[in-house]
Amino acid sequence: MEIKWIEDFLSLARTHNFSRSAEERNVTQPAFGRRIRALERWLGTDLVDRRTYPITLTVDGTQFRETASSVLAELYRNKATFAKSTVDFKPDIKIAAANNLVLTFLPGWYSGLATTMQPFTLRVRTENFHDMIDDLTSAEIDLVVQYYHREVPLLMDTNLVEWLTLGTERLRLYSTTDGSGNPAHNPHGDVPVPLFAYSNDGYFAQITSCILKNSETDMAPCNHVVESPTADFLLKFSATTSGILWLPENGAKQAVKDHTLIPVGDGVWDTEMEIRMFFRRNVANPLTSKTLDVLRQTTKSALKASLQEPSMK
Repeated sequence: MEIKWIEDFLSLARTHNFSRSAEERNVTQPAFGRRIRALERWLGTDLVDRRTYPITLTVDGTQFRETASSVLAELYRNKATFAKSTVDFKPDIKIAAANNLVLTFLPGWYSGLATTMQPFTLRVRTENFHDMIDDLTSAEIDLVVQYYHREVPLLMDTNLVEWLTLGTERLRLYSTTDGSGNPAHNPHGDVPVPLFAYSNDGYFAQITSCILKNSETDMAPCNHVVESPTADFLLKFSATTSGILWLPENGAKQAVKDHTLIPVGDGVWDTEMEIRMFFRRNVANPLTSKTLDVLRQTTKSALKASLQEPSMK
């Protein structure tokens, strides 16, 4: 349950129109509709009768409207009370990012910016990509950092959001190791191998599906041992259980160094991903705008340097 879902519902109960409420809540209509559906799933009942025009509330919706108004008013009263007695940390920039990038990319990215900009404060959180973009377009956060693969589009309103490519990273296939540091499993063989897989609600699941579909080499039969939307869980799982798994290369570095994981497949089932930073087209935060200018210049300088490098013969 999220407070914004309640605020969305109360707006819809007042306007009886998805389009007007989406505009009022400063989100796209599809995003607004997803949030109302999420609230209905959480409550386990339909709140809105979508067969009527303008839309009307169901019996449960009418009852919940009173509850929602009361709960929201009480929350705001508590917030005002707490604000008088505590100093709220107000970060300069708010970022949402994929969990793996929070751990492996953002620290170095921030350190690099510190050499060209005055230090600034961050608030970093992680959630699913659709919620990140919803929060970005509604100005609840300033930036989103996420992986991107050319064959798996990220759905968003490009009239509201644009991006910069900050770098690349490979998604590689790894095996846990045996007692001698060798791969415990051979994905090229005919013997079934245990697979730690990504669940369908994760972006990597779509990427790994593309890898298998486009590969000219068949992988050994796989027995799914566990599924998760996050790479971090699968990495931790591989520390105690034998199997194969795909991981972003930077996330697997320490395990490879410790000889608990080793790349397998000779690159046949690996792929390149971009690391993208998404932002609103109309940037309101001056520091966010300055950060983006620095990143654009850094990217341009890196490209110019690579073009000037002598070719290897």
